[in-house]
Amino acid sequence: MPISEIRGQRDLETFFRLADQRTINNLLRGGMRAGAKIIAEEAALRASNSLVARSVGISSAQARSNGTVSIKIQTSGEGSYLAPWLEYGTAAHAILRTGVLLLTKKRKGLTADDVKAIRSEAHTRSLKIGNRYVGSAVWHPGAKAQAFLRPAFDARIDDAVDAMAAYVAARFNKEGLKQAAMEMEEA
Repeated sequence: MPISEIRGQRDLETFFRLADQRTINNLLRGGMRAGAKIIAEEAALRASNSLVARSVGISSAQARSNGTVSIKIQTSGEGSYLAPWLEYGTAAHAILRTGVLLLTKKRKGLTADDVKAIRSEAHTRSLKIGNRYVGSAVWHPGAKAQAFLRPAFDARIDDAVDAMAAYVAARFNKEGLKQAAMEMEEA
């Protein structure tokens, strides 16, 4: 919504002109938290993995010196490492057992140390998927993206803006308008 459509715009502009920066920052940060909470809840519902769903949260809103306020909807804690793979998918790739020996072609063939390493490697256990040993390397075909953060933002941004506006309006009417009106009378 363009700024010209905001009801009470003059009162809001007066408040921003007269209020101290800390009060304004707290008001905007609280509004950002209210909006971000709506999107974070939607993202958790859309996540197809329960660990990832439980890891969705919001960071604290940051007020910068240039007057902007930002907040992050992010994953953290257990399950957060899976979120990028779920959101963007994965390309086909090889999965190698830790410590797998990768040999490169040499001009004169294998050295005695190479042969010794190969024999040692052959006696170790391979990758285990489920209850089955599958060898020291497997080819993973990749995974299709199952985006949850971006669609949650797209689906609930209007509700988030409304929640932010409601928070700001409630706080503004509770504290700010009275404070601004009193300061206007004194001026």
